[in-house]
Amino acid sequence: MHRYYAKMNTEVDADPARDSANLEAAYSSTDYAKDRKLFPNSDLEFVKPTAKDIIGFTLSVLACFVVLGLLIWIAGIGR
Repeated sequence: MHRYYAKMNTEVDADPARDSANLEAAYSSTDYAKDRKLFPNSDLEFVKPTAKDIIGFTLSVLACFVVLGLLIWIAGIGR
């Protein structure tokens, strides 16, 4: 199971050689994501959100509001 969580917590790199090296480093380390864990002294695998995560989540929520707004606007055209 250690290899699964190490792979899931290792960011993918566009360069295959670097990506493979990052995975091998994660596989060989027992503390592969301890510094990234939200609760470092537990078995929970929640990682701290990065700026990229927060920006992506915010843009996704905004996109949902845009779609809902368009839907409401289109539904009101026939009145």
